[in-house]
Amino acid sequence: MLLRFVVPHVVRNASRMEDILKNSTLDWTSARVGFLNDASVATYRAQKDALPENGTAVSRLALAQFLTDAISAPETHGAAYGVSQKST
Repeated sequence: MLLRFVVPHVVRNASRMEDILKNSTLDWTSARVGFLNDASVATYRAQKDALPENGTAVSRLALAQFLTDAISAPETHGAAYGVSQKST
């Protein structure tokens, strides 16, 4: 992952945060994103434990849609998901 070399402290902190969540009794879902943009697109791709292939950016609206969808999807609870813009 390129980000591990460019911003290692950010990746390290995110990994630490996910470890704390995994070891807690909380009901949680974590969303990993590359870059956020202001596009008015609500569609997204999500992949458990990794960003989807070629996933570099996602709109704030699409991220909000993923988080809203995750609330009512028990299979997403207790897991980290990479979220990116849906391919066209």
